[in-house]
Amino acid sequence: MGLVQALDYKLPVPSAVQRAMWHISSSRPGAWLFARSLPQVDKFVLRMSRGQVRLAGVTAGIPVLTITTTGARSGRRRTTPLLGVPFGGDIAIIGTNFGQLGTPGWYYNLRAQPRAEVTYRNRSVTLGVSVTRRS
Repeated sequence: MGLVQALDYKLPVPSAVQRAMWHISSSRPGAWLFARSLPQVDKFVLRMSRGQVRLAGVTAGIPVLTITTTGARSGRRRTTPLLGVPFGGDIAIIGTNFGQLGTPGWYYNLRAQPRAEVTYRNRSVTLGVSVTRRS
């Protein structure tokens, strides 16, 4: 069984407003603005919904996975929300650091310890992962 089936992962059809958000977020000013504001707003939305709703899911129509890794240097558990795209029976995660320069910390965590817990809508799977960096 692939990860798509294990997590019952579904990719919804986006609305016109959600598609517009894709265009805004893919622009340089949009990426800059979202990188500085959305993480705080997302934490608030997540807290108010008791862990059920992520901002990206509402505004952009994109399902959000949460991965929990082990810190490369600290050894502590680190949880990060990421976008996931079905790829065959598996899911490819996309981590662009909000379009900003630099590689996200979770990438280095997975390089050091290639095991992660992946959660989607209260379903979790622990697995070994393959890390590929594309420029």
